[in-house]
Amino acid sequence: MASLALPTEYDNTLGALYVGSLVLRAFRLPLIIDTPRKILQRLGRWVLDLLHLIFNGHAFYTYAITNYLKPLALLRIDWSIVGEMIITVISDTIVQGVFAYRIWKLSNRNVPLIVIIGLMSTFVAVTGFMLAARCVQTPFFLAADDYTTTMLYSSLAGAAVTDFTITVILCILLHQKQSVIKRTRSLIKRLMVYTINAGALTSLCAIASLIAYAVMSKNFVFLGIYSVLPKLYLNSLLATLNARWLFQKQTPSDHLSIPLSSVTPTHVNLTSQTAMSQPVDQVVEKFNPSFTNEGSKEKV
Repeated sequence: MASLALPTEYDNTLGALYVGSLVLRAFRLPLIIDTPRKILQRLGRWVLDLLHLIFNGHAFYTYAITNYLKPLALLRIDWSIVGEMIITVISDTIVQGVFAYRIWKLSNRNVPLIVIIGLMSTFVAVTGFMLAARCVQTPFFLAADDYTTTMLYSSLAGAAVTDFTITVILCILLHQKQSVIKRTRSLIKRLMVYTINAGALTSLCAIASLIAYAVMSKNFVFLGIYSVLPKLYLNSLLATLNARWLFQKQTPSDHLSIPLSSVTPTHVNLTSQTAMSQPVDQVVEKFNPSFTNEGSKEKV
């Protein structure tokens, strides 16, 4: 009877299983971000999501499989964690830029407002890249000095404040678009709910990661929360891009229904219904200018 030998390396056992699960998740990515309006947009979002998956998977593989039962390896910052930081900064900047463009449309091109948001977003991006560069220079968790800690706090706090500010501004601008038309009011309320949900999730995640690092800086709890940020940014972007299609599906008729029995034939105006529906179309177009009335959508 053959004796069972205990494995001394886990790359071809646990590692093989884990790589298989990563490949399965990678093949599911196109289904998550299916049918965008432009091929370049689809490719860009798919590449960012795939890179985040690769970096996150490599970090787990390095610590849990390659360096299994080697606790000293946990003291070193793997290069894939730095790559994940960069992907987070890029995703954050892109999503904030999209929302800033919507603020630009809804505010009738308010330049001072866009400048403020641009400066806040730039601050978050710069501190994020500086933090990644610092981790390359001193790739050890215990070697984190005051400079590294300051950059981490600044990046996470800045991201939370910027997302919260964008959410508040969008809600104020949407509230100013309130109309006496019931359908327009209902649409604006739903747009405000979408905006709050998108901004609140990313802000709360950034704050949770910041608090976890402040309380438990000697473990990886803050990294576990931080690794969720790129996915939340992508999902918030896709959810808002889907908003127009969802609203069109929920309200398939773009015109108001006026019973003919309540008016006389001489008072019927064929263009009145279209005029009454224009505020709804204008609000949706400004909130989501990247879509046309083709009814296309993206799956989250």
